[in-house]
Amino acid sequence: MAARHRLLVALLIGGPVASEIDGIRRALGSNQLGRIPPHLTLIPPTNVTDDALTLAERIVREAAGSSDPVELTLGPPDTFSDNQSVLFLAVSAVPSLTVLREALLSGPFAGRDRTDRAFVPHVTLDSRPIRRRPDVVGPRRVHDLGRGRDARPARTRPLRPAPFLDDAFELRPSP
Repeated sequence: MAARHRLLVALLIGGPVASEIDGIRRALGSNQLGRIPPHLTLIPPTNVTDDALTLAERIVREAAGSSDPVELTLGPPDTFSDNQSVLFLAVSAVPSLTVLREALLSGPFAGRDRTDRAFVPHVTLDSRPIRRRPDVVGPRRVHDLGRGRDARPARTRPLRPAPFLDDAFELRPSP
């Protein structure tokens, strides 16, 4: 039997925005703090065989290479209607994010689009059986924290693939 690799595709959030998110996670007592960097999952963890690994890498590179810059607005905090145990920051569903995600849903990632509910772009803050109300964090957008009410969201550059954890991929802004 061919070896399998567990892959995911995510946008990592860095810099001051990641620090703000980690501050919220710390205040919530999140068990993800220090283990999982702030990120937005585009393709959930997927088992990929050795013979499909090169194709998976090519799909991620091509999707990232053809992507326009992605500008996202984070917040307010929310939970999934069918799973109150996950507290997250909502992410604006801008067209470029949708185009990027759709470009990834082929090859070994085909079929990873859920048919039972729509894709909900989000950044997880905490996940546990007992949930606090979403407004415990407050309705302010993360990019506004410490920068004033009129702060604009940070812009990112075109994305490129890079190693993430063991056998996964991330898409992060190029330097």
